[in-house]
Amino acid sequence: MKQDSISSVAISASAGSGKTFQLAHRYIRLMANGVSPDRIIALTFSRKAAGEIFDSVVKYLCDASASPEGARRTGELIGKPDFPQQDFLRLLRGLLVSISSLHISTLDSFTVGILRSFPMELGIPSAFQIMDNDSGEAKAAGRRVLGRIFDHRRVAGAAQQAFLDAFRQATFGQETKNLDKSLDDFITGFRERYCLMPDAETWGEPDTIWPGGAPWFEPPDDLAAAAAELKASLPEGGFSNTVTDNLTSIIDFCSGYGESSYWDARLSKTALFQSLLDGLEDLERGQFTLSYSGKNYPLTSRQCRLLFTLLRHVMGIEIRAALRRTRGLYQVLHQYEQFYDDMVRRRGQLTFTDAQYLLTSANRYSSGSVLSRTPGEEARLYIDYRLDCKLDHWLLDEFQDTSDLQWEVLRNLADEVLQDAAGQRSFFYVGDVKQAIYGWRGGNARLFGRILEQYRGRIEQIPLSVSFRSCQPVIDTVNRVFGSLPGEGLPRQAVADWERIWQEHRCQQGVVPEHGYAAILEPPCQGGDFKPGNEDRYRAVASLLGEIKPLERGLSVAILVRKNDVGKEIVDFLRGECPGMPVVHEGRAAIKDNPVVSGLLSLIKFAAHPGDTFAWRHLQMSPLATCFSDRGLHRDGLPLMLLRETQTHGFQAFMRTWGARLDAAAPLDDFGRKRLNDLINAAGEFDGTGSSSCADFLRFIDNYQLHELGTDNAVRVMTVHQSKGLGFDIVILPELQGNNMARSGDTDFVIARDPNTGAPHWALKMPRTLIAEHDPVLAGQVQQAHETACFDALCVLYVALTRARQGLYMI
Repeated sequence: MKQDSISSVAISASAGSGKTFQLAHRYIRLMANGVSPDRIIALTFSRKAAGEIFDSVVKYLCDASASPEGARRTGELIGKPDFPQQDFLRLLRGLLVSISSLHISTLDSFTVGILRSFPMELGIPSAFQIMDNDSGEAKAAGRRVLGRIFDHRRVAGAAQQAFLDAFRQATFGQETKNLDKSLDDFITGFRERYCLMPDAETWGEPDTIWPGGAPWFEPPDDLAAAAAELKASLPEGGFSNTVTDNLTSIIDFCSGYGESSYWDARLSKTALFQSLLDGLEDLERGQFTLSYSGKNYPLTSRQCRLLFTLLRHVMGIEIRAALRRTRGLYQVLHQYEQFYDDMVRRRGQLTFTDAQYLLTSANRYSSGSVLSRTPGEEARLYIDYRLDCKLDHWLLDEFQDTSDLQWEVLRNLADEVLQDAAGQRSFFYVGDVKQAIYGWRGGNARLFGRILEQYRGRIEQIPLSVSFRSCQPVIDTVNRVFGSLPGEGLPRQAVADWERIWQEHRCQQGVVPEHGYAAILEPPCQGGDFKPGNEDRYRAVASLLGEIKPLERGLSVAILVRKNDVGKEIVDFLRGECPGMPVVHEGRAAIKDNPVVSGLLSLIKFAAHPGDTFAWRHLQMSPLATCFSDRGLHRDGLPLMLLRETQTHGFQAFMRTWGARLDAAAPLDDFGRKRLNDLINAAGEFDGTGSSSCADFLRFIDNYQLHELGTDNAVRVMTVHQSKGLGFDIVILPELQGNNMARSGDTDFVIARDPNTGAPHWALKMPRTLIAEHDPVLAGQVQQAHETACFDALCVLYVALTRARQGLYMI
């Protein structure tokens, strides 16, 4: 069958407007136009979402195959109103027959599949192993790399010293007691940025950051002479005693400031110091009037020049230190990456980030080869041949959460599709920039608009703003909050960016609940004399649940919070206040939150370190002491026996055996048994790494996290991020207050991007904010960080408010 020409489309779908519905019907439309299912690829971010896409395609094809009315409905939705019922049945059969060759998966799975097709070209073994980025196994691999770096038998002392010097340079001024943990956290926090920007020229190079130069790099004047002359001129300036004293302190601080000097935070926060920094440009021009306590003190041209010299010196010290820290950071990452590449990646142990990295131009082993649909091109990995099929039509879900590294994997393929003039290939992506809440883990929502801009005229944009989830009162609340953001108090650019993508929401009558309710609730505050605390808000939640009785009425209910720690607090409070009402906390939890686990881990600590008195005392005070006495075990002989058990049988068998003994000595409650099973399973995962080290096992458990799942017949407490993609009859938001949406909480590290392409341009571990705000280039990055933080906060709030079907309660 000849294929019709199908245009490329970007769908901007608001919350509850049916993104999966649109993607599934796009898939069916392609099939109805004669495209074989094995030439279509649909990618999303989770297995659950991938399963929902497949289920939806099958469901809508079944509906269309079941009756002429169903065929007419589906035909209208795919632009083929006369497509017969019999042909929909044919499409359904074709889909199910092709099920083994379908490409409906996660982006991670697609990436891993490509790696399996090109292991030799990418420099990895064909039998490689994939690890979750945050898994204990991945953490253990990182620690092995650090262990190798500090092993004097394998690495020359000069190389080790260079690594430590780079780390000290990168963390200058930050005291640390635990070098191993500090290094581990440090590298974990920055590795993905290195993968994105592997070239040294982009890290802390002044010519890249200030191509036109900056005064902070000019040769310093005689600071002592400048300070002496300036202080001598103060009595003639008519300054008050207070101003004179403060200026003298500032002059002394600036003239004596060096690379290892103490930063006087009290002095730098004074109004006078701030005023001088704010007037740097005027000082340089020699025209500045100092205002203090309602009085103006005009400075002479010479005084201005001298003050500028001193302040320029301080700015220069801080900015040059930031550049050194950034270059040190790069050296740490670069050296670590070389060892990691040799010890982990090239031996076939890969995280999902590693998998993406290998398919980008940063992979030096492959000389930066990228994926291609065009055969025979130099430095291209021709995927059609290796995948045994042609992927002509690309469907990407939740595109606003795509990271730069993930897009680097797909960018060349998308470019080839969008440059195709024959109309036999297409690119389709769906998402909602207003729900871009994963920036903290690399998601770049700006990709959505940037691709539209780059391929202007080649991609049709379709907005969707009708909700099939939320009732009218909830939609009215959403429109009132986001339809008219305040003109003051929020960064202007963030507001402008939001207004550019905002559309008034509507709800689909006849589909959404007919009745609903939205309210803001305040805990009692005794006429303003009392400021409610956390427990007062949690009590308001408990009272609300007691009044509504949602579970008795068959209503699903979620309490959405920003952080897991708050979620745990609320769960503990509600279990005490609402006895008999099931309340579950969903999310990641540490396995060590139970005395059963901590007791069994003390066995391992004592086995590895018989002199660990704390571990021994812990065992003596636990029911395990009975197990020792019953078996005639004493402190002297116990460690060797325990160690022999772990080495002979492995940690999983050890935990199973001693867990059973503990249960026999003091029967465990349900939660204790659950955590024991969790520990046994975690120990089994560790045994799979092949290590028999007690220290490695303890570190593995330290980093091990469980994903707790909830059920609909309970009050579900989760973070806003976890609620994305879900809907609930009732949503309660207990912690909306107290967050500053106008400023970023962290501008410690910035990546400046090309304003046209969005590509990373340079990186800098920033100087203190007070300094950065007074350099024009760095001030722009600080402002951009504030704008991004504000936009991200609006996105989190939007996701929170749009989860409710019928009831929305903001406390």
